[in-house]
Amino acid sequence: MGRKKCDPDSLLIHRVRVRVTDGTMKKLEGLRSKSNCRSMAEFLRRVLSNEKIVMVQRDMTLHGHIQELAGIRAELRAIGTNVNQITRHFHAADTERKKMFYAMEVAEEYSKVGEKVNALMEMVDTLGRKWLQR
Repeated sequence: MGRKKCDPDSLLIHRVRVRVTDGTMKKLEGLRSKSNCRSMAEFLRRVLSNEKIVMVQRDMTLHGHIQELAGIRAELRAIGTNVNQITRHFHAADTERKKMFYAMEVAEEYSKVGEKVNALMEMVDTLGRKWLQR
């Protein structure tokens, strides 16, 4: 499969070079880092052509909560994987004793899920109070 044909008018063939001071460069880099542009060239092209630049603002007070939520998500995914493996062994078991063992293992994994749900509810409650306080 070949490359898509480009519109000749949209090709970037002209190079523009500009020198700026350290202060100006730091200011430009600061603005670029907060924008949706991936490179300085893209940022400057948008500025020069008066295109829309989306500025992204991150609330760093929620950073810790987001990290904690990501951790809980990973733990819940691991618990789900464990439950699936235990279930597979349960169905492959040939004696009632083995099946009872695997059933107890699944019950233990589900108790871990309950703990994680409680942690999530506490976080949602904390975030809700913080959000409604504003």
